[in-house]
Amino acid sequence: LLREVEEAMHVPEGFDATVLLMPTYPSTAPPHFQSYLAPLDFLYTAVWNALEMPVTQVPVGLSPSSGMPVGLQVVAPRGRDSWSIAVAEDMERGGLARWAPPRCVPPPPQGAA
Repeated sequence: LLREVEEAMHVPEGFDATVLLMPTYPSTAPPHFQSYLAPLDFLYTAVWNALEMPVTQVPVGLSPSSGMPVGLQVVAPRGRDSWSIAVAEDMERGGLARWAPPRCVPPPPQGAA
């Protein structure tokens, strides 16, 4: 799998870098204080960790339907951490990346610390 991903990320002539833009998870973040029972969703991020490929998480705003955060991950080739960081910084400068607090944060349940 690593060889196939590295081949797909080959930098074409005339380009400085190649990165992948991937969703962080297949859905928005779960609401605060609620269980998250989708055990395989971690594969969206775990695969890059297992392949030892650098990833920078980029917040891109809030879901219009739930008001919860959504994000992208910028995946770079092995050993090219600076590429994923540079793309994330460019996204922020261009207004594509932005952090926002969730629209509705419920109070913690009674007895929660």
